[in-house]
Amino acid sequence: MQKEQSQPETVETRKLAAIMFTDIVGFSRQMGSNEARMLRVLEVHNQLIRQAVSEHHGHVIKTMGDAFLGVVGPAETEGHC
Repeated sequence: MQKEQSQPETVETRKLAAIMFTDIVGFSRQMGSNEARMLRVLEVHNQLIRQAVSEHHGHVIKTMGDAFLGVVGPAETEGHC
């Protein structure tokens, strides 16, 4: 009878990360009403979001118009994004 070889146990490691998606409600409608104002609002919004993500050691993955996609946590620090 052959002795069964034991398989090494794999240990699952979980790490917490926060995924963030932002979007300004009514942005397109407001752009139609007052484009110059909304471009200024968007500039302030973008600065605030980037600053907040940076302060929490995160990364902005993608922006599209008034939307932001970012991550904060171990996934970002390990380069998995």
